[in-house]
Parts: sequence; structure tokens; C-alpha cells
Amino acid sequence: MQSLKELSYFQWRYIDGQWFEVKNPPLFSPIALNTSERFANLIIENSFNMDWEQFANTWIEKKEKIKRGEIFQTKDISIFPFSQFIGNLPNLYFTSLTLHHPLGSSQNFFYFGARRRDEKGNTLMPLAAKLHHSSCDPHIFELLLNNYLKRFSFIN
Repeated sequence: MQSLKELSYFQWRYIDGQWFEVKNPPLFSPIALNTSERFANLIIENSFNMDWEQFANTWIEKKEKIKRGEIFQTKDISIFPFSQFIGNLPNLYFTSLTLHHPLGSSQNFFYFGARRRDEKGNTLMPLAAKLHHSSCDPHIFELLLNNYLKRFSFIN
């Protein structure tokens, strides 16, 4: 979310024929459940203003509450078009993943997959991205990836 914050391109949404700049979009992340509902929506407000520790603790706390059934789920997803979608598939290692794109949505979607270590001990984590051409292109995506990797000291 901090890397997305650095690039305003990822904060624009086209909703019902109008452009909106969402300066601090909520994080919207589906959490898989072993119930008939299949998914619950983990939503974190104000994530642009959180440091890593605050964000991680909020994520863990909300995810655990969802798993225990303590967070009431509604069918209201009106926040979705204004949010930033980031999914986590911690048990799925993929080399390719085709993501859906809701009709009329200008959002960009990101999914992280299962982490694993290569023969040198480096952590590998797949990332699938569905980019909307109205707010992103390959150059902007490269800027996002470089910003993200810099946060983990993978590049200078």
C-alpha cells in the first residue's frame, strides 16, 4: 500500500461515468473461508497512514476475527469501487494467473502467491497484476515494482 501511495496513478477510479481521485483508498482483500459463503471481505481503512507494524497487526487481527466469525459480513460492497484490491493466496505457487476484471471497473488488481525459497535461500513470491489501461501502463507498473522492491532493499 505504501508503494501504491507513492504513485497517484493507482488512486484514480472511474465510477458511474465520473473520475474520482481516492487519496487514501481502503484496502479490500478477500479472505477464503471454509463455509458456504466462501469469502469474507477484509477491509482496512486509512492504510496509507499506517507504518508496517500497524498495518501488519491490523491485517492479522482482522483476519483472525474473520476466521473466528467475529466480524459481521454484509452484502454491501459499495466501498469496493473506491478501494485498492490486493489478494493473498499463501498456499498457491503460480507462474501465471489470469485475474477477472469487473465490468466498468478502472481498478488495478494484485494477487500475491505462496512464498518459497530458491536454492540460494532467496525468498520468491509470485505476483499477478491486472492493470487497467486508463490509469496504468507497463512503465507505471515498472515504477511501482521498483518502489516496492526498494522497500525490501532488493534494488538500490
